[in-house]
Amino acid sequence: MQIFSGLQSTAVSGPIHLNCRFSIEQMAVGHGQYVTYLNLSARGSQGYPRRSTLADCLPDPYRVGLEECEAFWECTIAVSIWEVAICEQVGITPAGYYNLQALNLYSDYNDEIAQLVKNLFKEYCSHPVKIHMGSKFESPHIVKFLVGYPANRSRSLQTWRDLLQENSDNDGPLPLHETGDAKKPRSIICIDEARALLDSEGCIQFRAFRQACRNLFKRLNHKDSPDLTRLVGNYFAVCLDTTPKVGTFSPPLCHDPSQKTIKQGDSIPHTLFPPVNAINTWDIFASRPCSEPDGSDQSKRELFKLGRPLWGGRLDTGSSLEEVMELASQKTIGNSPSHALALFSYRVNFYVTQNSLAEELVGSWLRYLLYINPSRELMRTIQPSEPVLAHTAAEKMRDPAIRFYVVKNLARACFEGSINMGDIGEMVAALILLFAFDATDPENHPCPVRFQRFLCSLLGSEICQDIGMRAASDQDMFTLWQDGQVFFNHFIRAETSPTLPMLHAAYRRGAALFLPERFPGADVLVPIKLPDDEVTFLVIQVKNRKHDRLTNSLKSQAVSSIDSAVTAMNIPAHHIGLMMCLRGDVLEGDDSLGSEVLAPLKRTTSTRSGTQGQQYAWPTKNKKVIITTVGLDETIYPSVNQISLDAAVLPGSEFDTFPILRQLLLCIPGTSLPEDADRDYARRLMELVQD
Repeated sequence: MQIFSGLQSTAVSGPIHLNCRFSIEQMAVGHGQYVTYLNLSARGSQGYPRRSTLADCLPDPYRVGLEECEAFWECTIAVSIWEVAICEQVGITPAGYYNLQALNLYSDYNDEIAQLVKNLFKEYCSHPVKIHMGSKFESPHIVKFLVGYPANRSRSLQTWRDLLQENSDNDGPLPLHETGDAKKPRSIICIDEARALLDSEGCIQFRAFRQACRNLFKRLNHKDSPDLTRLVGNYFAVCLDTTPKVGTFSPPLCHDPSQKTIKQGDSIPHTLFPPVNAINTWDIFASRPCSEPDGSDQSKRELFKLGRPLWGGRLDTGSSLEEVMELASQKTIGNSPSHALALFSYRVNFYVTQNSLAEELVGSWLRYLLYINPSRELMRTIQPSEPVLAHTAAEKMRDPAIRFYVVKNLARACFEGSINMGDIGEMVAALILLFAFDATDPENHPCPVRFQRFLCSLLGSEICQDIGMRAASDQDMFTLWQDGQVFFNHFIRAETSPTLPMLHAAYRRGAALFLPERFPGADVLVPIKLPDDEVTFLVIQVKNRKHDRLTNSLKSQAVSSIDSAVTAMNIPAHHIGLMMCLRGDVLEGDDSLGSEVLAPLKRTTSTRSGTQGQQYAWPTKNKKVIITTVGLDETIYPSVNQISLDAAVLPGSEFDTFPILRQLLLCIPGTSLPEDADRDYARRLMELVQD
C-alpha cells in the first residue's frame, strides 16, 4: 500500500484472499459511504463486478500523450463528484449508487455515465486554455456548456432512484458525513483492476490519473456543495488490483520526475507499508470446529467458508450457497495455459519457478502470495487448501475436454520447468485418485462417498470383489469396507507425521494428504471415516521406476513398505494399504502388469467333518488389506478417463489422458528442450564422444 502526497489517494495490491473490492462494496452497502466504482478489467472478462463502459473510452496514451489523458481523468472525477452530490439530493443512498454501477440490471447507467464523460471531455479539449488544468472548469465555455446539467441529471437520477426502490436496491444507511465534518471524504473513487493504468510505457495513464486527483482535490467543509463553477473535490481515490505490479504503484523516477519521493533520513516517516498480503485473513469466517460433511446445504456452507474471507464474507452477509458457487465459477473461467494450471493448483499445489507465471496466477487466478522480499524483486506463491475452489475445479474437470486440457498444460509446464511439482510420481498418483473420487457421485458432490464405492471406481469391480470377500470374514474389516466413507477433492502436504486430529481435520476439509517428504514406506494418506466418530486411512506408496513387474519380490516389498509406514505413523487402526507402481514391463505370455490383493493371506484349515475350509490370516490388531498395482492404463485405473461410473472416454480417443500421464512420469523438470529447439545442436554440446 502506498499513500501519495496530498493524502487524496492510495493503491491497494494483494491477492483476492483479502477481498479488497468486497471491502469497498461494504463501505457503500454497509457503512453509508458513496463510492464511484470504475472497473478496468480486460475485455471479455467474466468477473464481478463487470468491466465498466467507461473503460472503453480511455484515450490511447501513445496517440494523445500525458496532458490529454490527464484531461480525461479530470472529466471523469468531475462527473463522479457531481453525480454523488445529485444522488444525495434526490435520495439515492450510497448502497443504491454502488448497485447502479455494479449490477448487470443497471448496465444502461454505466453507458449513461460514459456518455457524460465523453461529452465533457470533448468540450474540455476543444478550447485550449493556458491555465492550470484543475481551473479549466471555471472557464466561460465550460460553464456555458454545463448550463442545465444539474437539472437534467436530477431528472435522470430520480428515474434511476425509482427503479432501485422497485428492486429493493436502494436500501442501506445514509451517508457517513455530518455537516461541517471535513475529515471524512464525501466520496471514494475506486479504480478496480488498476493494472490497466500501468500498461503503457512510462505508466502514462497512472501518472495522468494521479495528477488529476491532485488538481481537483480540495478539502472543504461538507456544507459546501459542488457546483459547476467551483468544483469541490473532497474525495479519496483508491486503486485496487491483485497483480504485484501495483504493489509499487509509484512509477520509476526516470519516467516521472514530478513524484515526491521521501528519502532515507528525512524527518517525515516513510509511507510504504508492508505488503497487504501479510494480513492474516485465512479461515477467519470458518466455524470452530467445522461440522462433519454430510452433503447437506449447511455442511456445504461451513465447508465453503474455509479459505479466504471472500467466500465466508458473502455467505455471512446474505449470499446463498448457489451464488457463492457461481461466483467461484465465474472467477475461474478461462482458456489459457495459466488457467489450466490454476485449475490443477486448486486441487494439488505446486511451486512456480517462473516469475511472470507466478504474477499471472496471483493477479488473475486467485493464487496466494506467500512472500515478497523488501526490494519487491522476489516472491513466493502458494495455493493452500480452499474447498470451494477445489470443488469448482473438480466440476469443470468433469468435462473430458477440460480435463485433457489441464493435464496437457500441466505436463508442458513441468517439462519446460516453469513449475516444480516435486515428486512427479506422487502428482500422477494424486490425479488418478482425484479422478476416481470425481467419478463416484458427481451429482451430489461435494459430499462423502462409501469407501467401497470409491475403491471400485479406482481399481475396478473385479479386485473389489476379492477385497469384499476377505473383509466379510472379519467384523472390523467388514465395518470398514461396508460403512467407511471418504471425502476429498484436493490434496494438502502434511508438514509433520500424521495424527488422528489431522486425519479428522483433513476429512472435514475434503482433503487427502501427501505425507512429509522422505516419510518411510508411504507417500499418500486418504482419511476414512468410520461410525462412532472413528477414523482410519488408506495408505499409499507410489513407485515411479522402470521395469516393475508383479513378482514375489515386489509383493513382499509392498507389504513391508506399508507395514513400515503404519509403524512410523503410530496410529493404531485397521487400515487399507496400496502400492501403486506406475511404470512396468510387459512381457509376452506373462501377467507382469495388473492388480492383486496381497494380504491377508489365505490359509486352509480342517473342519470337524474332515473337509477343507478357507480362512484368512488376520492379525490380532492393526488388521489390514494390502493391494498392489503395476502399470498405468484403463484396465488398472478405469476412472482416469471416466466422467461418471457409467460414462468414459475411449482409449486412444481425442481426450485420452493416459498417454500424457505416462509421458509425464518420464519428466525431469527444467531439463527438457522445447519442441522448436535444435536438438542436434544440443546433442553435440552435451556428448562426450562426437562423430
